[in-house]
Amino acid sequence: MSLANTNIHQRGEIPEITKLPNNRIRVVRRFQKFTREDVDNANLGSLMGNFGDLDTTGEQITNQGYTDCRLISVEVDTRFNQQANADNAVLVKTYETLTSSFVQIVDDTVEYTENGLKKVTRVYRAVSGTTSSNTVGTTAISGSEPTIILASSEIEDNDAFAQLTEVYLESGNISIDKSSGPQGLPNTYTRTYTSRLTEPTSSGIALSREVNNVNGYEQYVYTFLEGSTEGSTPLGTDGQIISYEKIIEVRQAGVVSGSSVSVTDGNIAVLNTVPPSIKKIKADVTISLVTSNALSDPSTFAYNLSDTSVSAAITTTRVSPIGVEQGSSLTVSVFNSSSSSDTRTFPNYYRSNGGASGTITSAAQIIRDEDNIIGEALNSSTSTSIVLTGSTSAPPTTGTYQENLDPAFLDADGTQYYRKTVYSIS
Repeated sequence: MSLANTNIHQRGEIPEITKLPNNRIRVVRRFQKFTREDVDNANLGSLMGNFGDLDTTGEQITNQGYTDCRLISVEVDTRFNQQANADNAVLVKTYETLTSSFVQIVDDTVEYTENGLKKVTRVYRAVSGTTSSNTVGTTAISGSEPTIILASSEIEDNDAFAQLTEVYLESGNISIDKSSGPQGLPNTYTRTYTSRLTEPTSSGIALSREVNNVNGYEQYVYTFLEGSTEGSTPLGTDGQIISYEKIIEVRQAGVVSGSSVSVTDGNIAVLNTVPPSIKKIKADVTISLVTSNALSDPSTFAYNLSDTSVSAAITTTRVSPIGVEQGSSLTVSVFNSSSSSDTRTFPNYYRSNGGASGTITSAAQIIRDEDNIIGEALNSSTSTSIVLTGSTSAPPTTGTYQENLDPAFLDADGTQYYRKTVYSIS
């Protein structure tokens, strides 16, 4: 084979041929007797050819990868002159199979990066001007499990050929940072997941979400409030995160009652009280995370004395004789009557009855009318009435004893969460 200059001939009848992956070949043709005059010749361009030119027509061999074998490199090799002790340099023209579609030229390069995730690099070649339709962040290696997605794509086009380098990354968590949950929320943990190409998922509560663009692909930084294991919810039934027993002090209601007590001259009304007392009991404490700020009606709580009270109205009436008036046919006894009243309140008490009453009658005495003794015998009396109103029973001693609600945090969607602490007595 010779070029336009008939003095320049291919060294040997058969060029150097190398079989490449994916049904491709490389052909190297070396032409001897390439002189200084050829370099200065106006036909130098035709001697060297154009990138992308097919190898000589007729030399192409169908189904052997020879088809679409195109010029990718031209150089004048003076080293050959020294090695072969020849008088002239050598014109070296290299051809390689190139099509209008990118074809992988070497096997995958596989590496393992952060957290053991896989990185795959692929290199392709095609004729100059070829573009790729693959999309960073979307295109995946077919059949890969777990999914390996295109993270970067770069084309270098030197007019001889276009070379595409693609880097695929396994999607998943790059790192997980763990710390204790917010103060007052025991058994909870804050975990920050940094993940590439795929959003982190968790059954926990999302506290923050951040998405960054890293070399054209998305990297996610999500923080969740979780339980003891990665990806778990911190919440149990009704949002509960912990429960335990605790000894607490409660105040028991006092008791007010009225009674009638017998004495020598009758009965007296007595106001009886049993004061409130403090005792220790076991309570079940639960801490929960809730989004409602509603609390239960405290009037139904165990040992709630806020609405428990008694009022005692005490009335004392004294009746005393002061004389007798006599007419022609009628004698009338005259008495003096006086009353006094007192009202007492007993907060944190309930009443066991409605009260009591009693009357004491004094011994008989002689009534005098001026200086004369009439001879009438009259008695004086003192009557006392106790009327109790108000609570008739103590509050319940079982059920919810106390509820506390405190703001805890806002989640990533702006929802307010509250820490709810409930004390229950059974």
